[in-house]
Amino acid sequence: MLIATALLAAGAIIGMPSILSWVAGSWYSFFGVSAYSHGYLVLGLAAWIGWTHWRRDPPERIGPAWSALVPLALLVVAMVAMELIYINSSRALLLPPMFVAATALVFGWPAAKRVVMPAGFVYLGLLPFWVLQPALQALATRMVNLLMSFGNVPVHIEEFFIHIPAGTFEVVSSCSGLSTLLSALTLALFYDAMYLRRWRHRLILLGAAIAAALVSNWVRIWTLVLIGQYLGLDYWLIGDHYAYGMVLFLIFLVPVGLLAARLEDREQEEDEEPSSGRTMPAPRVRARTGPMLAAALAGALLLAAPRLFATDGRVTYEVEPLPLPEVTMGNAVRVGDLSSWQPRFRNARVGSAVYQADGGRVEAYRAAYPQQDREHHLFQDRRSLHGRDWWELEHRQREVQVGVERITVNEFVGRLSGRERITLAWYEVAGQPVTSRLAAKLAEARALGSGRTDGVLVAVSKECEPGCDEARAVLERFLENSGASLRWQPGP
Repeated sequence: MLIATALLAAGAIIGMPSILSWVAGSWYSFFGVSAYSHGYLVLGLAAWIGWTHWRRDPPERIGPAWSALVPLALLVVAMVAMELIYINSSRALLLPPMFVAATALVFGWPAAKRVVMPAGFVYLGLLPFWVLQPALQALATRMVNLLMSFGNVPVHIEEFFIHIPAGTFEVVSSCSGLSTLLSALTLALFYDAMYLRRWRHRLILLGAAIAAALVSNWVRIWTLVLIGQYLGLDYWLIGDHYAYGMVLFLIFLVPVGLLAARLEDREQEEDEEPSSGRTMPAPRVRARTGPMLAAALAGALLLAAPRLFATDGRVTYEVEPLPLPEVTMGNAVRVGDLSSWQPRFRNARVGSAVYQADGGRVEAYRAAYPQQDREHHLFQDRRSLHGRDWWELEHRQREVQVGVERITVNEFVGRLSGRERITLAWYEVAGQPVTSRLAAKLAEARALGSGRTDGVLVAVSKECEPGCDEARAVLERFLENSGASLRWQPGP
């Protein structure tokens, strides 16, 4: 079994180094506050769940199940397809089912059944929980506002800012409570898998853990605001608020732990036979080593196949500026460089300018990737367009006239450096205008046959002076008259 397992592991390491290194890198900060910093803890707990369940109820027979080649091959094809259209972190979601299918191929479906639960548990370290951060930020801000209403401290809420007479607190994304929520989910689901058998009890414990994590974070922020009001914003506990939050979280977990023990006791009381009186498992029947090694070799070759389609290192162009024209087709004249709006697209050929247009000045930006691979790609950072100081107020998609063509663009309204700003932007993938990641991925898939891998971002922006409606009208006129000058196509 060890040799067969080593063959499968070697195949995965050879075939999928980029996604495995992404997972390892995302899990590196064990004591961090990111959405994935608990990943190695999840992996260790998943291994313990698998080992315990295997010992409790080992499969009656261990031997290859060649029918598992089909789902494993389909999963490998999906991995290759995602590689070819530069989908990165989402590929990690295929790893647990690939592990189950590979287990079934070498050791049989009964063995695979025993690893389904630990494989699913690993999703706690892979799912994109960070998408919950804005909602958790907003919820935390509202709940702190509610808690403040029970006191006599005047408070004003503006987005994620809490204004009190002593000063202002900001509920940043790392204070949304996501880290404590994931820790509580991990511990509750581990206890569910190991010690509880009734789904009703499992859901009760899960709900209690979620409530404890959220409420502990709300109480943390609320008490820090009160401390800032009565003891000063420079009080030492405010500077050490992460440690303070961890202590509060552990305090709130105490009743959850007591509840978990009570639920386990209740299940043992309701069972006719206590869990300690389990009958001995039936002896396992193990297949000969030869068929298992043959299946492991086939699985290893399949798992190594994605390496043949790796997109790393395919780019041959030099990363050098690609200036915008001094004068556009609509006779807008370049008068300077960008101000506080500084997009950041790594490894792109970039051009930017400020144009004097009809109605005022317009800031324009273009990032071109003549070829794309994993390190030269439009979608590397979700904050590339506006930076980390951007506070988005509104986002919608709408049609505008760009030269002689009418296309759909993204319209963003938000605050940057304390000033309200509006931006119109779109992507072009293999010459096709798109406005979202999903549409870009579909365009990349359609362009696979043509061999084109180019991608471009085009954006124009203006501060909302005297207002956003007036700024929007200026941008629309600029794109209609001069937008064609900003677009780019690769040469022959």
